[in-house]
This record gives sequence, C-alpha cells and structure tokens, in this order.
Amino acid sequence: MLGKLAWGNADHQGKIATEGGVEAIVAGMKAHPSRINVSQQGALALGDLAWSNSAVQQRVGQCGGIQAVIAAMNRFADNAGCQQKCALALGNFACHEDNQVKIAQLDGITPILAAMERHVGHQLCLQYCCWALKNLALNEANKNRIAAGRGPRLIVEALRAYPGHAGIVEEACGCIRKLVWGNAENQNRVAGEGGIEAIIAGMTMHLGKASVQQQCGLALGDLAWSNEANQARAGRAGAIPPIIAGMQAHPTHSGTQGGLALGNLASLCVSNRRAIAAAGGIPAILRSMRANLQYPGVQEYGCWAMRHLALDPECKQLLLRDNAPQVIRQGMQEYPSRPGVQDQGNAALKNLLG
Repeated sequence: MLGKLAWGNADHQGKIATEGGVEAIVAGMKAHPSRINVSQQGALALGDLAWSNSAVQQRVGQCGGIQAVIAAMNRFADNAGCQQKCALALGNFACHEDNQVKIAQLDGITPILAAMERHVGHQLCLQYCCWALKNLALNEANKNRIAAGRGPRLIVEALRAYPGHAGIVEEACGCIRKLVWGNAENQNRVAGEGGIEAIIAGMTMHLGKASVQQQCGLALGDLAWSNEANQARAGRAGAIPPIIAGMQAHPTHSGTQGGLALGNLASLCVSNRRAIAAAGGIPAILRSMRANLQYPGVQEYGCWAMRHLALDPECKQLLLRDNAPQVIRQGMQEYPSRPGVQDQGNAALKNLLG
C-alpha cells in the first residue's frame, strides 16, 4: 500500500518518510526474512519511495534498507519476481552516489548479475537488472567491476534475446553507455560480445519510440568514440541507416538527433563518411540543426559530424551544395558563449572552407 501511495508522487514520498515509513518497511523485512511476499512487497515499496527522491534514497541507505534488499535477493534467488523487484529497488537506491558505494561494499552487484544469468526468460527481471547496473556504473570502481566480469556478456545477451522488448533495449543500451564511455578496454569487451550488432537490431525494431532511439544512438556513438575498429564494425553491421532513420522519425526530439553518433562513426573511419552521405546523412544533419536551433547540443554535435564528413572530398561538395556553412554560422551566432558550439563550428568551417 505504501508503495502505491508513493509511486510518482514526491509529496507522498516525503510524508511517508517523515512518518518513519522507510524504517518500518525495513524492520518488517528483517523480522520476516523467510516470507517471500514480505521481501517482494518490502523491496517494491522501498523502491517506489526512493524513485527520483534523493532524501529518501539517502535514508534507505542509512537505515539498513540496502542490506535488507540484498539479503532478499540472495535468499530468494530462484524467484524471478522477487529478483525483479529487488533489482528495481537497488537501481532506484543507486541514483544516490553514496548508495552506489554501499551496494558494492555489500556485494550487491553479484546477485544482480546472478539474476540475469539465472532468469534469462524473465524480461522484466532482465530490464531492471540492467537499470540497476546502469546506475551502479556511474561509480568508476563499480563500472570496472561490472565490465571486468560477466557483465558485458549478460547485458548483450539480454539485448540480443529480446530486441523487441523496448524496456530491455533502452536499459541495456543505457548500461552499455555507462560501461564504455571513455574506456577503450570496455568498448572492445562489449563489441567482442556482439554488442554493436545487438544494439542495431533493437534500434531497428523501435523506430517509433524516441527514448529507445536516443539510447541506442548514443550507445553506438560511445562504442565508436576514438575507436576505429568499432567504427568500422558498426559501419559494416549497418548502424548508419537506423541512426538517420531515428533522426527523421523524431525531428524535434533533441535526444534522437544523431550528430554525435554520426560524428563518432566518421571521425576515424574513412568508409563511414561516404556511407553516411549515401544514406542521406548530410541533409538529415542539416535539417536537424535547422529544426532544433533551441538546443545547443544539437548544434555542437551537428558541427562535430560535419567537421569529419568534410574531410572527404565528395562529402565536402555535398555539404557546400546544401549550404552547410550558413547552418553552422547560424548555430554559432545563436550560442556565442558556448565553447562546444564555437569550437566544433570553427573546426567544421575550416575543413569546409579552408
């Protein structure tokens, strides 16, 4: 009942916490450790109370809520429903950086990975395990721990097994992003497990869902960042057309605009530059920048993409034909104090006009 009252309502969360509701739930879970219904409903209620509420997340961490949920995961490892609810709760707790450390110290990562391996047929369990791992990986030590073990394999296996499940695709791609960003070793681990191909399959099946397009595109971009082998692999696997399709399907959704991903794919891989042009990427980038002038990130990453595309003579001619310098200057004029827009815009203009 407390979880239903708290879900999505910050006022109710605060009132329940003020009345000692968090501590009461934890006490109940500890008093009845062998009752699976108490463990499931207790974890679910704590997760709902902690959703997007930093104060409650901190309170859960301080009163033993994390220990109670991890104990339930370990005790009821064979019950997929219990694992799902506990993983959801741990993921919500892990939105607070102190709890990221505490969950790892209490060995909470291990039962999450075990649940993914044990319950490969339970889609919601896999989704919320990815949610938990994604938030835990915001901590650098946790990221390394997850990536060094079976984490990449299990995440990619979930993505590969259920490309039609939007929740799994979105959370798995979000998790991959956290693991690979700025880490070449982790990029190669995920790619080696078939992560690039799995992301493309999921992205293709959810063209109408903007949040999935956003996470898939960003995951592909992060895997390709400064990694020529991954850029080439993504190009061969067909990553470019679905990124452009997502941009076209959601033209005013800033998160789906693929300048960052296309720029990363084109930064080192020469063949991807012409593949982007052949797939209609140049007019897609320019339309995106014109339609999203209010978003500085779209301007910056559009310039980032054109900076690299302009290194190819054929792409350069297409960009000049479509008045790319005018679009770049418009973005720079709109954001004179944004270093990213200015730096990428100047670099793109230099490659186009220099």
